[in-house]
Amino acid sequence: MNLRDFKIGWRLLINEPAYSAIVVFGMAIGFAASILLLGYVRYSFNFDSQVPDNKNVYVLQHKVNIMPTPQWMEFMPLPVRNVALESGMASAVSVAIPLPATLKAHGRIVQSELTAVDSVFQSMWGITAIEGDVQSALTRPDAIALTVSLAQKLFSETHVVGKTLEIEGKQFQVVALLNDAPPNTTLPYSALVGINTMVMTEQDRKALLAQWQGLGGKIYVRLGQGVTAAQMTQTLQSAFDHSPWSQFPPEMLQRLGKIKIVVTRLVSLRDAYFDMDVANNYRSGPRASKTTVLALAGIALLILMLAASNFVNLATTRTIRRKREIAMRKVLGAKTGQVLSQFLAEAILVSMIATCLGLLSAWLLLPVFSDLVDRNLSNFLSPVYVLMILGLGVVVGIISGLYPTWVALMIKPAAVLSGRGNSDSSGSLIVQRCLTVFQFAMAMALSGISIAIAWQTSFATQRDPGFDASQLVTVKIPREVNDADRTAFYEQLSHLPDVQGITATRKAVGEQGVDTSTDFKGIGDSTVGSVIENVAANFFDVYGLKSLSGRLFDSSVERDETAAVAVINSTAALAYGFASPDAALGQLIEQTTGERKTWKVIGIAPNIRYQNLREVVQPIVYLLGSTSNRTLTIKTSGDVTQLEHAIETLWQSKFPIFPLEIRRAQRVFAENYAEDLRLAKMVGLASLIALGLAAFGLYALSAISLQRRRREIVLRKLYGASHLKIARLVARNFAGLIAIGSLVGLPIAGVATAQYMSGFVERAPIGLWPLVAAFLLVLLVALSATLRHTLIAMRIKPALALAN
Repeated sequence: MNLRDFKIGWRLLINEPAYSAIVVFGMAIGFAASILLLGYVRYSFNFDSQVPDNKNVYVLQHKVNIMPTPQWMEFMPLPVRNVALESGMASAVSVAIPLPATLKAHGRIVQSELTAVDSVFQSMWGITAIEGDVQSALTRPDAIALTVSLAQKLFSETHVVGKTLEIEGKQFQVVALLNDAPPNTTLPYSALVGINTMVMTEQDRKALLAQWQGLGGKIYVRLGQGVTAAQMTQTLQSAFDHSPWSQFPPEMLQRLGKIKIVVTRLVSLRDAYFDMDVANNYRSGPRASKTTVLALAGIALLILMLAASNFVNLATTRTIRRKREIAMRKVLGAKTGQVLSQFLAEAILVSMIATCLGLLSAWLLLPVFSDLVDRNLSNFLSPVYVLMILGLGVVVGIISGLYPTWVALMIKPAAVLSGRGNSDSSGSLIVQRCLTVFQFAMAMALSGISIAIAWQTSFATQRDPGFDASQLVTVKIPREVNDADRTAFYEQLSHLPDVQGITATRKAVGEQGVDTSTDFKGIGDSTVGSVIENVAANFFDVYGLKSLSGRLFDSSVERDETAAVAVINSTAALAYGFASPDAALGQLIEQTTGERKTWKVIGIAPNIRYQNLREVVQPIVYLLGSTSNRTLTIKTSGDVTQLEHAIETLWQSKFPIFPLEIRRAQRVFAENYAEDLRLAKMVGLASLIALGLAAFGLYALSAISLQRRRREIVLRKLYGASHLKIARLVARNFAGLIAIGSLVGLPIAGVATAQYMSGFVERAPIGLWPLVAAFLLVLLVALSATLRHTLIAMRIKPALALAN
């Protein structure tokens, strides 16, 4: 293969602009989609890749089994840090403690979050300063290291080393400037300080580092040589077993049986992004399912194969049309190697042009794709990745060109030049039909899967949460806002037009996070783990909830939040052993952990959906007490959009340095299925591309078939075949291909759909209709793709056809 082969290929492409445009455009679409999907896969598998030897750096996790729904969490009790340090098994240990702070410099005020870490964090995380000394920032109480983006916000420049800023009334010196944390990291940071920083008081620091039943921050360990994760886990587990966590009543230990109250484990940073056990948990950050990411990689390659199969079909037909040219070249002395290199060069040339167009399209579509996957893909098209894609283009070109090249090599000059070898071989027909079946099978499979995911996601997001969420808006008050300012804001909100009520909760109903829970004893000696919701007396009024039995809290009655009364949901009533929810009215339920208390049940509340559809409804005990709650729910009788604008205006006047976290109650539930929605969109987009490529391939194949059977159609017309019979003749050619494709594609869609749906406790009544819909969609696409050539076949004039 030499430059001359590519020049000849280029001239052939120029001389056949219609063919060239079709094959290049088809492959370019496939490359563009594959580049975006494979780039997302590469981004996902490179999370925390900046950390040296990240497979040997572990983030610690723990799970508290006394919770009604135990969840793994990366935020740990910080005494575990000392256990790891003193074990002798770790070569480095560092905490990462988030510290919300207000930074002031040059008259500017920026609300940000500092990350307090140990001095070994720099080497463990592979951090290099652009300017200054990172170690000074991590060891001096009055020093700080800023990232470029935060430095720009504070000082409008990046030459900030040596400058001072103010945090909580204390002066700090900027001693280092850092690059921004990579977008694909499980520990984003904007500023680093040491754990001895003046941002924390000595009293707060000691309490945080000694609190076994708190969530102080993340803990990272780099294991020493020869030490296994299992050995470190055993040491940490022993520490938990002898910690204050073990001092729980015998009743609770009896309920847990052999299960430990707290279990711990180590997760390698190389795998942390794919740890779905912590997804949507307290400050977990973005996570993804490795199975889903690998599936997207498979879809990307599948789309590329579909695009390449179109090229194979068209190139094979074109090769057959060039039989006389190829035969003449062989007669004139062209060797097998020369024919081989010529046809492979033509295939590689087409593939590389399509690759370059695909790269350009991917670059143009990158902002849209970033929004779709909700990830920062700013470093997406790196030079290394572009070179990888160009290499993939060469490989695809070679593979796609193999069969057309083989067809060219099999041409017999004597037969062709004597007029006996001008028809298509049966082998070519079989290959073309198999490729078409493959295209429609995969289009059907992707369509069925995308319809099922979209339907279940729609079902989940629109599932009745147990109350009318349409008129509710939630606002989260930052912890840095003092009680007086919070109360004043609350009062001003209550006077906004059309506001019917405001209530405060720890988190929005339906929002994922760590629940407050404890054990309660109902009838008998058994205890039941229950979620505690401390709410204001007007909670049920604002949410528009009516009691199933008894009465709910009433702000005109429950004026004292120390009253020993409780409202429980119907699930809790049955879990506590009562014969019916009504039987729980007037009964006492006893808290068996911590300080033993009893509450009188005054009412049964309906089950509202605090959990998503992947989790079962939990027993819930509503208690009076909302003093520390910082999530406000505002109910309006008017236009929700106008209320949002009014809240934004009020917020800017009261708390201009804090970002406003405002969400409609409906959006809170929808956020639980954000990953499902993204998956539905990506698979749906892939199915549309697959359908388009399949339609494109079938269109080309129908044109080839019409050309091949032109004389047969004419003869049938001469013998009296009607237009309808001709249409059936053409349709029969492709009906079998679609039927075979459905036998391959629909079972794949069915298995994948069942696997996806198995993760939900409540499922949409889907049945087989996504498979039926996928089949009908493909059938409609097939009819559209073959319609033009069917009409041409019906209108062929025998005289003209036989003359040709």
